[in-house]
Amino acid sequence: MLEKEVLQAQLLEQSNRELERARQEELAMETRFRTQQAEQCDIEEQYSTLQEEAQGMSKRLKKVWTQYMQAKAELKDIEVDHQREMEALLESVRQLQRELLYSMLVIDQFIPEERVRYIEKFVHWNEEIGDWQLRCIAYAGNNIREHRNMIHSSTVNFPQKSQDPQMKPLFLSYADVLGLPSTSTVSSSASSASTSFSASVKTNFRPKSAAKDRNAARIRALLE
Repeated sequence: MLEKEVLQAQLLEQSNRELERARQEELAMETRFRTQQAEQCDIEEQYSTLQEEAQGMSKRLKKVWTQYMQAKAELKDIEVDHQREMEALLESVRQLQRELLYSMLVIDQFIPEERVRYIEKFVHWNEEIGDWQLRCIAYAGNNIREHRNMIHSSTVNFPQKSQDPQMKPLFLSYADVLGLPSTSTVSSSASSASTSFSASVKTNFRPKSAAKDRNAARIRALLE
């Protein structure tokens, strides 16, 4: 996101340079116009008759005036384009600032600081796609399920029961990998414990609705 802001700033600086160059061209053209006026004064003295003087002056003034108006119109078009580009860049910068503040607010409110440092340690910027990527993502979650099953079957040869392929679990269970009790074995004890715990919590627990309302108001203010 910071790289995008730097790119927007570079584009804005380039547009300013183009506008300054256009202004310098206008000043140079105005100088040439004044020089041509001086030359016209010299030519006027060389005319032998008043008729030739009037005709030559009108022709030259008309040509110079046409050039001046063309340059003035081009400069106006450049200024309009520059203003439009500047407004678009400023709006893009404001949008990036809102997105950055929103992301920072979400991170501060819902992600612990040690987890943020851990994520920052394993991310890198990809220039090809223009986005952040997480390192070693191929070794996370279900991506290592097949590899672990191969290691487990090669070290321990337990008799395997036939199982319907449609009934196989779709996700890796850490209870199976670590040898922890399954969910069905602890569900009865957990249900009894949750009943007693909920009875005690109902008398002592009060939801922090005020803090949530404040956070929601801050997020809405950033999005507006």
